[in-house]
Parts: sequence; C-alpha cells; structure tokens
Amino acid sequence: MIDAHLGQRDIAEIKTLKEDESFKHFLSTKQCGILIAPEETPFCNQLTVKSEAGHFAKWIKNNYHEIDVVLDPEKPKLVLHSHDVFLPLVFLASDISFPIYLNIVSNYLYEKMKGLLEGEKVHARFSVVFEDKPRGITKRFDFEGDVNSLQKVIKRLDLNRFLDE
Repeated sequence: MIDAHLGQRDIAEIKTLKEDESFKHFLSTKQCGILIAPEETPFCNQLTVKSEAGHFAKWIKNNYHEIDVVLDPEKPKLVLHSHDVFLPLVFLASDISFPIYLNIVSNYLYEKMKGLLEGEKVHARFSVVFEDKPRGITKRFDFEGDVNSLQKVIKRLDLNRFLDE
C-alpha cells in the first residue's frame, strides 16, 4: 500500500504478482509500448476491456505519438453507466516506466476534467502491470480515487525514487 494520505474511498496499492503468463507473453513479443489488456470482471463471464479503453488509446496516440498502443478492437467492451472513469488494465513494455505511465493517466484525467461543471470531480479506477527490473519481478498497481489523490501518489513515488538514488 502506498501511504500518501489518500481519502477514505481511495486506493493506491502495488502487489507483487507470482506468475502472470499473459504479461510474460506480452513482454516476449513486444519490446515497446502499451497493451490494453482484457480482464475478468465480477459481473461478466468473459474477458473484456473497460469502456474507456478506446478513448484512452486514441488520446495516447494523439498526445504521445512515440508510444505504441495496442488495443484489440475485437475484444468486447464492458459498458458501465456511471460518471466514474474506468480505465483499462494495461501492460507496460520495457520502454515505458511506471512513473511515466502514471503521469500519462494524470494528464488524461486532467483533460477529462475540463468539461466538468463546477464542483464535479473525476473519480478514476485503473490497473497497470509492469516489471520491476532491478528486482526482476512483475508487479500490479491498482488505483481508485480522484485526480488529487493520484497526484499525491505520483509525488510520493517521485520522492521514493529520489531517496533510492
């Protein structure tokens, strides 16, 4: 758990994964970019991508031309009727670091906030699987919270990275 003094509903958690075959397959076939991966959900009997997947992939392609984004258009999309932003599960290749991805997500959420009315907030949920290269392990980061909480997590991670150097 990342201690960043988040709100009561907010979650920011990094877990070590034992074996994730789909992520290992991704790393063995793809050396760069982001894969938007399907995942199981408790209320659906098939692998799906979150409803925001297509918009998020297009936004990354338009704003970060150098990053390759892979999204299988044939995968079913989970449609939720909520104002929350459910970003898809992504796998990061070796050229995209975890902190850089968090900043991309933060920028995307900031863009989404531009159309909100005064007093409205963006509440987001997302997960990312990445390789912790120095330790040689696969990790999964799960986040649920608002943009301010995400900024606190990013600052905390930057501080930890600074202290490790």
